[in-house]
Amino acid sequence: DVGDKLLVLAAELVESCLARYKLEGTVIATTTGQALELINFRHPFYDRLSPVYLADYVEL
Repeated sequence: DVGDKLLVLAAELVESCLARYKLEGTVIATTTGQALELINFRHPFYDRLSPVYLADYVEL
């Protein structure tokens, strides 16, 4: 939870992302990537919805 927005981040990246973008927030839930497959999210930079695709080659 970051003010009036919700961010979905990998657990390993929460602290570094909040610091990098000078945000304050708290973790309100955790889940697996598998549970997010094909869910649409608002893209952070473009005014569009983007689906979540799972892939073996994605690394953090």
